[in-house]
Amino acid sequence: MKSPDWEPEFLAFHYQPAGREEVAASLWSKAARSAMARFAHEEALSHTEQGISLLPALKGEKAHKAEVDLFANRGAAFRALEGFGALSSMEVTRKAFERAVEVGDRRAVLHTGRALSVAHHVRAEYEDAVFCARRIENEIGDDQFGHMIVRSLLAMPMIWQGRFREALDELDKASKLASAKAKTATDLSFQSQLLSLRGVTMAFFGDRDAALSLAAEGVEVAGASERPLVLASALMLACNTHQILLDPGVMQQAQALSQLAYDQRLPFYKASAASFIAAAHYNEGEVAKGLDLLSEGWRAFQETTSRANQLLVCRELARGYLMSGATDDGLAVVDDGLDRADNDGEENCLAEVLCQKGELLEQQGAPAAHSADAYDRAIGVARR
Repeated sequence: MKSPDWEPEFLAFHYQPAGREEVAASLWSKAARSAMARFAHEEALSHTEQGISLLPALKGEKAHKAEVDLFANRGAAFRALEGFGALSSMEVTRKAFERAVEVGDRRAVLHTGRALSVAHHVRAEYEDAVFCARRIENEIGDDQFGHMIVRSLLAMPMIWQGRFREALDELDKASKLASAKAKTATDLSFQSQLLSLRGVTMAFFGDRDAALSLAAEGVEVAGASERPLVLASALMLACNTHQILLDPGVMQQAQALSQLAYDQRLPFYKASAASFIAAAHYNEGEVAKGLDLLSEGWRAFQETTSRANQLLVCRELARGYLMSGATDDGLAVVDDGLDRADNDGEENCLAEVLCQKGELLEQQGAPAAHSADAYDRAIGVARR
């Protein structure tokens, strides 16, 4: 007979006053995982708070394990509630990671280190994301699965930085380390990620057929994993792939992502879906509606502490202003995008944004030399 979801919490309430803090702390951690599986993230935070309050009474190896588990679970709950790059999540996840490194728990190093690297990536702190991935690499020995994860963590910031060939090299290395026949949910999750990231990269190279095929396969494999967060990630990357190519299929993918994010209460993905749906309205000739929705969606996206891939959003806002003839607004958002590229090192859409600046300057009637300068810079970026 399957145990009810509340059993760990129920037992912890009894072990804690009996002076069995080690057992109670472990049960609170288990209760938190159970709550997160039901998307009861506030409840999970409450459970981890109870468990963390017991840590001063614990000693030895079990104390270290409890500390890592509780902080890792607390970080995961904060990520679900406040976004991947939320400082609340990063603070406790970093504690879990540092403790895992200290005690040599390779599994926990990989789990918590990956979460920390992704958080830096979402915040557009790309060099920090790479540094964190390298730290994981130094701690996991000959763990083949772990090195596959490291390769994918290195590829992600490279894609947004416009280092597409380097990203493909890392994805190739990861694919060689991946399970040939993915069967478990974990194997399927990472197979989906590799396919989806490769799809985005091929979109930037302009290989339309390969990019769309990889995006579709990534979503299909993610669905087979039966993990909502994995599917949400694959759908978001598929939206990126379609939008980079200005493919009308972005609407279908974004609507699927929006519904999933609503059902599972995922604010980061909900805001992301809203931005893609807004941009997709351009393709249907609804430019004003798209601009209004995209501006609103971008504000919601920024509230999730995300800065990554905002150059693509700038590109889409500028595209709408260019289509509607709002030249001054378009130039303002282009300059904002160029500032972000300088500050964050994000160059994946830089050539296109520079071309848009040239077009907007022409539309404004500026001297030809000004638009020519923007076009020359775009050519330089594209060649690089």
